[in-house]
Amino acid sequence: MFFINRLQTRTKRYLASGSLIFVFNLALAWVAIESGYFSSLKLGNNEIHLIIAEITILLSFLIHNFYTWGSSSAHIFRKFIYFHLITLATLLLRIVAFSVMDFIAVPWPISFTISVFLIILLNFVGFDVFVFSHENDSRADNQCIYEENELGTVVLESIEDAEQYNRWLSSKFEPFLGQKNLEFGAGNGTIANLVSETGTIEVCEISDSRLAFLQDRFKDRENVTAYHQDFFGIEATNSYDLIYSSNVLEHCENDLEFIEHSYNLLKPGGRFVAILPAGAWLYSNLDKNLGHFRRYHLVDNIRIRQFIKDKNLALDMKSFRFLNPLGAFGWYLKYKLLGSTKITPEDAMVMNALIPWISWLDWLHLPFGQNLLMVLEKK
Repeated sequence: MFFINRLQTRTKRYLASGSLIFVFNLALAWVAIESGYFSSLKLGNNEIHLIIAEITILLSFLIHNFYTWGSSSAHIFRKFIYFHLITLATLLLRIVAFSVMDFIAVPWPISFTISVFLIILLNFVGFDVFVFSHENDSRADNQCIYEENELGTVVLESIEDAEQYNRWLSSKFEPFLGQKNLEFGAGNGTIANLVSETGTIEVCEISDSRLAFLQDRFKDRENVTAYHQDFFGIEATNSYDLIYSSNVLEHCENDLEFIEHSYNLLKPGGRFVAILPAGAWLYSNLDKNLGHFRRYHLVDNIRIRQFIKDKNLALDMKSFRFLNPLGAFGWYLKYKLLGSTKITPEDAMVMNALIPWISWLDWLHLPFGQNLLMVLEKK
C-alpha cells in the first residue's frame, strides 16, 4: 500500500503540473507570436515553435523534478537529458498511434483523444520509471523483487500486490486447463494461486524453502492437489492435460529437456504452455544477474521445432507469439540504454496499472514484445 499511495500522490501532482504547463505553453505561444519579437529576429514559425517547445520542456522538467516527484537537484543535468529522451520517444509513439488510427479510419476526435491520453500516460510512466529517483521513499533500499533459488534456478515473479499484471499472466494459461494440470517452477505460488481459482493443479518447485511455503500457502486450497520437487522425477506418463510455467525456462541451460519430459507426461491433446522473456536484443546485465541463459526470439522457434523433429516427438507448435510490446520499450530504455540492474516493486506496480489498458496490444501479433507465449500440443 505504501507504493500505491506514493504512486497516487505523484499521479495527482502530475495532472496538476500538466495543466499548469499546458496553460503556460499556450500563453507563451500567444505572447511570442503576437508580440512580434521573434519575427523581428527573422525567425520562421517552425523555429518559433521549436524555441517555445524547448522552453516548455525546461519548465516542465523543473516542475516535475521538484514538485511532482519531489526529487533533489542531484544529477540534474543527467535527469534533464533522460527527460528529453522520454519526451521524444513518447512523441514518436503518439505519431505512430495516430497514424495507425488514421489508417483504419478512426474518427479524428476519437483518435486525437486517444493519442493525447497515450502521450500523457506514457510520459508519466517514462518519467516515473526512468528519470526521477524516488529519494523520499523510505523503502528505497528494499528494491529486489526477485529471489534466487537452489541449484541456480531463478523464478521470475511480480510482487503479490501486482494483481492485474499477475491475472494477465494467468489468463494465458487458463484457456488450456483440463482435469489434470501441473505448474513447474511455481515459486511462491503467485500464478498458481490465480490459476487454481478456476482449475485443479499440481505444483512443482525445486527449492526446499519455497516448496514448504507452497504447502503452507495452499494447505486449505482443495484445488491444489499435489506438490513435487523433482520435475524429472514425475513419472505419470500420458496423464496431464496441461503443463505450464511462467518465466522459468530461461533459467535452464538445457530448456529442451523440459519440453521432452513434458511431452512424456502429457495426454494426447495435452498442451505445454510457457511464458518467456522475449527479444535477444533486450538481453541485459539484469538478465545475466538473474541467471537468464537467453531471452527467446524467432531463432528459438526454429531451434525448438528442429529438436521436436530430431526427437520425433508428436508435438505441434500452436503458438509462438510476442506479448506486451510497450513493456519491451520500457525494458530497453531502463535495462539496456540506462543500464539499470535492479527491478523495484514500483516497477511492477506501474506495469500493474498499465496492463488493463495495454493488454489489447497482444492481439496485434507484433514481431516484438517483452514476453513471449509458447504453446505446444501433443498429437
